[in-house]
Amino acid sequence: MNVKDDGGPAFPFDEKMADGTHYHDHPGMTLRDHFAGQALMGLVAFDRPTNGDNQPHHFASWSYALADAMLA
Repeated sequence: MNVKDDGGPAFPFDEKMADGTHYHDHPGMTLRDHFAGQALMGLVAFDRPTNGDNQPHHFASWSYALADAMLA
């Protein structure tokens, strides 16, 4: 199985008790997901041709391809 580097947590948060002991950690979304979301916003901001390439699954594929490039 080929596992892509996800960059780790994008916005981790380690919640502590009042005395400083560990309570709960929140890893949040991965850096890859965050980058893909940012790329998606850029992609949909531009008009795309209406030749069938503007289907939602194409935007998702392009977004994650850009995210993978940013992580590389």
